[in-house]
Amino acid sequence: MVSSLERYKPVKLEGRPLVLTKEGKLQVSRPRHIHSAIAGAKKYLKPELLQPLLGQLDGSVNVPEGGSVTLSRVFLNEYLQAFGSVPDIVVWSGSTDKTILKRLKLPNIRKILNLQAKGDKWGNFALTLEDMLKNNKIIHTINLGQVNKRGNMLGLAEAHNQIFNDQHTITHCHDPITDVILTRCIFNIVINSMGSLKLFRYCRKGKVLNNTSNIK
Repeated sequence: MVSSLERYKPVKLEGRPLVLTKEGKLQVSRPRHIHSAIAGAKKYLKPELLQPLLGQLDGSVNVPEGGSVTLSRVFLNEYLQAFGSVPDIVVWSGSTDKTILKRLKLPNIRKILNLQAKGDKWGNFALTLEDMLKNNKIIHTINLGQVNKRGNMLGLAEAHNQIFNDQHTITHCHDPITDVILTRCIFNIVINSMGSLKLFRYCRKGKVLNNTSNIK
C-alpha cells in the first residue's frame, strides 16, 4: 500500500526485546543484555529521556501474564499481511530496521522505503524518499530550506516540525506510537508532492521478496 498509511493502526511492539549481535545475528534478549542496556542508558542519557525509556523497557520485558506479546515474527507477519496484499514498508532513517527485517526472515515484502532529511555544508536540508532494496536509490526529494543546527541529519521530530506548523503531543523522544504518527505525516506529504499514482507504479515494478533474508 502506498497511497497512505492511515489504515494501519499504530501498534506498540511489546515482548522481550530482540538483540542484534556484533555478528549481525538476531536473538531474543537475555537478562545480561537487559542489564547492559540499562547500564548504558544510565551512563549516557539525561533523566528526562532515561525514565521514559526505562519504563518502556520494563513494560516490554514484563508483559503481564495473559497479556499479548506483539514483538514476534508471527505477529509482525500477520500485521503486514492483514489486508491481503503485498506490503511496502516505510521507515525513518532505517538502516538498522533493514538489518532487523533481514534477520526476521519475513515473507512477501515488495519494498522498503526509507525517509530521511539530510543537509549540505551550508545548512540546506532536503527530505528524500529512498528505495532501500536498490542501494538507497532516491525516488523523490523535497527541499526543506535552511535549518540552524549542528550536524547534517534531522531527527524525525525535527523534520516534522520543519514541515508542519501543527505539533503533535510527544510524550518523549522515540515513543514508538508517536514515531509512527510522525513518519505517517511526513510520508503523506511525500505522496502529495510526488503523486500517489507515480509512487504506486514505482512500487508495483518491484519484485516481491519471498523472504526478507534475501535483502542485500
